[in-house]
Amino acid sequence: MTAAPSATPFPERRHGPGPALRHRRRPPWAGRRSRRLLLAVTAVASVLAGSGTALAYYSSSGEGSGRAAAGSPSVTVESPPVTGLHPGASRTVTVNLRNDAPRPYVVTAVTPRVSAAPGSCPAALWVMVPTPLPTVLASGDAAVDLTVGMGREAPDDCQGVTVTVPLDIEGRLG
Repeated sequence: MTAAPSATPFPERRHGPGPALRHRRRPPWAGRRSRRLLLAVTAVASVLAGSGTALAYYSSSGEGSGRAAAGSPSVTVESPPVTGLHPGASRTVTVNLRNDAPRPYVVTAVTPRVSAAPGSCPAALWVMVPTPLPTVLASGDAAVDLTVGMGREAPDDCQGVTVTVPLDIEGRLG
């Protein structure tokens, strides 16, 4: 008798797992080397894009004008002349400070310039600045009382001289 062909429902396959499973491969970018390559390409592209932006920013040019007033507050000093001085005498003079800024001005130093006195009198003059120093309100005025005196050793030519004492004011906006 002859042998009948096999009637099993699943014939034996000789070429691998079958046609449906044979086409399931990993995509080429899914390997470790491919991921590293993709990461390196992305990093290089980011650096190049950033350097192009920086180059455009630093090589741009322009022109125009501007004005700043933050470092120069507007404080004026009104110092009246001192009269009636003679060797050994002193007088009190009220100096007015005017602040034109929209913020208060804190006075931190008052420096009198006695070198502005006439002739040989500057060496004989002295000025006493009071403490504490005032804060001049925004768009306001403040008064500072200075004592101006003449030393006993002043020459006779200084007797009765009228002296104006210019002041240097230092401070900051409060």
